[in-house]
Amino acid sequence: MRTIQTQPTRNQTMTASEFKQLRIDSGLTQAQLAERMKASARTIRNYENGTGSLPDRAAELVRHVIGKAAKTRKVRSAIPA
Repeated sequence: MRTIQTQPTRNQTMTASEFKQLRIDSGLTQAQLAERMKASARTIRNYENGTGSLPDRAAELVRHVIGKAAKTRKVRSAIPA
């Protein structure tokens, strides 16, 4: 049985569960996030289930990508239908 990493390792700024929650909160699918990060969907799955280590650079990139996605969602929801 696999356990999901709940605390960042010494060289890591984001846990697997934080990574996954950020993606979910942004409204992006794994495939959408992978495309925006120029990574494979498998890489995103590995980050989320803790089998792949998330380098600091990737953590910075995901925060940037998800931040842009969140801003886009806010703008879209503010536009009257």
